[in-house]
Amino acid sequence: MAVFCPKCGTQNSDTDKFCQSCGAQLEGAAPAEQIQTDYSQPAYSAPAQEQTQSGFGVSGGTADKKKMNPIPLIIAAAALVVIIVIAVILKSVFSYEKIDAKDLFDVSFSGPNGYGICYAQLDIDPVLAYTEYKVEMEDYSQTKAFVIKNDSDDDDELTKKKKVEYSNYFSDDRKDLLKAYKKSKDKSDAKDKRDALLEVDKKKNEFTLKVKPSKENGLKNGDKVTLEVDFDEEYLKENKIKLENTSWEVEVKGLTEAITIDDAFAGFKPKFEGLDSEGSCSYDSYGGDYKFVYIYNEGSNYGLSNGDKLKFTASCETYDIHYLDNKDEKKGFWFANDGKLYVWPYESSNVSKEYTVEGLKGLEVVDPAEEIELEYSGASPFLDVTAKVKSGSKYADYISVGIEDSYNDRYKAGDTIKVRVYGYYSLKEAGYKLKDVDDDGYSYVDITIPETAPHYATAAEAPDANAALEETFANAETTLKQYIQGNKYLRDGVSLDDKAKSVSLKAVSNYYSMNDITDYSSLGWGAAVNRISRVYKVDVTLDNGGKQSFYIVAYVDNIINTDGTYSSTEDVDYTFYEKNRDAIEAVEGLAGYTVNAFGNGGEASTESKADESKADESKADESKADESKADESAADSKADESKAESAAESKADSSSEEKVP
Repeated sequence: MAVFCPKCGTQNSDTDKFCQSCGAQLEGAAPAEQIQTDYSQPAYSAPAQEQTQSGFGVSGGTADKKKMNPIPLIIAAAALVVIIVIAVILKSVFSYEKIDAKDLFDVSFSGPNGYGICYAQLDIDPVLAYTEYKVEMEDYSQTKAFVIKNDSDDDDELTKKKKVEYSNYFSDDRKDLLKAYKKSKDKSDAKDKRDALLEVDKKKNEFTLKVKPSKENGLKNGDKVTLEVDFDEEYLKENKIKLENTSWEVEVKGLTEAITIDDAFAGFKPKFEGLDSEGSCSYDSYGGDYKFVYIYNEGSNYGLSNGDKLKFTASCETYDIHYLDNKDEKKGFWFANDGKLYVWPYESSNVSKEYTVEGLKGLEVVDPAEEIELEYSGASPFLDVTAKVKSGSKYADYISVGIEDSYNDRYKAGDTIKVRVYGYYSLKEAGYKLKDVDDDGYSYVDITIPETAPHYATAAEAPDANAALEETFANAETTLKQYIQGNKYLRDGVSLDDKAKSVSLKAVSNYYSMNDITDYSSLGWGAAVNRISRVYKVDVTLDNGGKQSFYIVAYVDNIINTDGTYSSTEDVDYTFYEKNRDAIEAVEGLAGYTVNAFGNGGEASTESKADESKADESKADESKADESKADESAADSKADESKAESAAESKADSSSEEKVP
């Protein structure tokens, strides 16, 4: 049984609880047969006498036919028809989806102010457009994004940064669809209406529903653009859709001020180097103010002369370009780069400019003798000489030097060194050339080793050298005292009667020794060129109260005089002797050396020898006295022998102690 809505009169099924048109509650509504309509007069009711169980005109069960008035019946029937028609019309009217056309389209503006573009199309996700309808389209929801992104940005990452929302009328989500199509009973019904809006022109493979702006290009902020919707009204009505506001006006906003590239070569400067007629040109292809402009020379960059003309081309490296005037592409284009908009006002993406070669030089002559110096190691007469470019020379990177007679690596003051100088090609590129160069490209310089070059100290310089080494010897004396004190058995076979309790050293003679070899290569391994030796007398007080003396020779090898300063890289070495004459003989008899005493050496030596002679005579007298005493008493002799044996044993035990070298 049909049920009419008490609010709008729309006919609904008896199973519906809510009106399908207006949504009013249907509970308690009367069936269609019970609805009373008011046509300004009460509904016809037959007189009581005419009513019977069988209807009109029958009385008392008798077939008493009586003529009826048909007008009321006709009126009632007509009223019922009118009600039905009105209900159908109302249902049809209220079942239409009224859609504001502005909600179906995405309208945006992008580009530089004065050259802006209007983007207007269906506000649908291009992915859905392709997967559901096989229509390919660009996503103009991102048209402004390229202005704010960098060239290095990934498009997917950019989409994540800017959430894109599309019209609910073109959604694939049930909730969004039912929210958009309020008259739809379910998603399927809503999707049918979405499909109607998205009717596809199979020939053009595009949607038939479109919007056209009154002006698409050359826009500036503040312009007014009218949007007109192009659609099939009858087709949409058939699908219960009615579009409203199909024409509207928008104001252009948000266009960015652009940078006009008046000079594509701004900041670019080629560098001309070398010699006139042999010059070269170097440049950074991206060295201009605009990093998206690639600049290159169309000709050769070598063999240049002052005054030559070089033609350079600047190429704009961009892909997404928009012409300033679609009807005249020669006016140039605009594009986005690194978050900014630029206008390229040239006919082509390539533009050329000429540069004049200038600043190339002639060759300046360089005197190699002024740029070379000798470096020494060792000392004369065994100098090791190296030639090098003077420190701070501006030609250091352009020339190389070497000694011609490289096999003779031992020189002395007064020798002449032949130095060979070679100039690299870079010397010529820098605008220089060597003086007096032979056919092989070499220039030669003779340099004499000066007397001021380092030399081994001579015999005449021995006193000064000895004085300069005073601190070195003093340190050695301290070391020797520390070694001797507390010891009994010393190095080089020298021993004491008992452990040393106190030690004193006194230099008694000085010697200078010079090797007789003049050929350095003939020197033996570790042999000294020269030597200064000191002979020390060592006086020791023993733990047993006795006193004892011996001698030490301390020496330093290879003493060099450098501008009056004496030095040696060697350590002090020393040898122990029991007697002074043995120490002196060892120094004076050094094989292969010429030895000279200096300072108080001779006098000290004589006194020391005299002291040793007296000591020997005293020992002889003591020996005779001991023999006399031995003859006087046998008992004492035996006692002495016993003591001697005991001393021998004690000495043997002491001899087992470790000797310090």
